[in-house]
Amino acid sequence: MKQDKPKNDTIVLENAYFERINSPAFQSLLHKSPFEDTRPRYWLGKILNKIIRESKYYLDAKNELIKKFSEKYEEDGEEKDEKGKVIRRWKKGDPKIRPDGSAVWEDMNGFMAELRKLQEIEIDLKEPRIKIDEAPDVPLEEMMLLIPLLEEKSSFKERKKGK
Repeated sequence: MKQDKPKNDTIVLENAYFERINSPAFQSLLHKSPFEDTRPRYWLGKILNKIIRESKYYLDAKNELIKKFSEKYEEDGEEKDEKGKVIRRWKKGDPKIRPDGSAVWEDMNGFMAELRKLQEIEIDLKEPRIKIDEAPDVPLEEMMLLIPLLEEKSSFKERKKGK
């Protein structure tokens, strides 16, 4: 039988969470106040700001994996549009990138294996979970982003004990 880890009082996220910061749902959270009370709004703003800062380390590590496992240009070059304007430049050794922004893989399986390991690393934001009395009224996609940041309500804890 698998033992549940004790619930941490601080927010702990896996690196995989940082993949969501460019999602429309995350961007929407940055532009709204889902909590009526000012205290949860303050903590949410502080935590979202910290998530954005911490995500830089994950995204830098992911870019290094892309460089490691993608095909590389063998010489400097550039791509021009039909009018002759340069739209993209690269240097020898840069990863090859398709027009849609995806990498041309030399070893996609190696990349995926290393990326999974990277995404499983847990980051403790060293911030307390947001205390709330009522769940915010936000779309489900935004709620899924908030759940790891929220303190579990006591009524939910009591319901779990009653199982």
